[in-house]
Amino acid sequence: MSLAGAPININIGASAFQNCNSLKRVIINTQVQVIGNSAFSNCASLEDIIVYSKQLRTVGNQALKGVSDCKISVLKVKLKKYKVLFKNKGQGKRVIVAKM
Repeated sequence: MSLAGAPININIGASAFQNCNSLKRVIINTQVQVIGNSAFSNCASLEDIIVYSKQLRTVGNQALKGVSDCKISVLKVKLKKYKVLFKNKGQGKRVIVAKM
């Protein structure tokens, strides 16, 4: 059985980068579909998240808890959808979702 040509699904698991205080920038690959619960919680130094994925369908609960001053840059065609996906994930009011 060959997997050649099969789609690759990449997920960022629950609590994957939790409490990673030195994390300043994250680039989300084109194939990421899920950001798990608490994936970036308490990453207080996180300033930039760049999302290249057109397939992102889930951002878990509290994924951005404790992130207070961050810009989430997304593809223009996904701006409206991703604003909804990233809404109320525990982040501070200064976290924005904007087009690249």
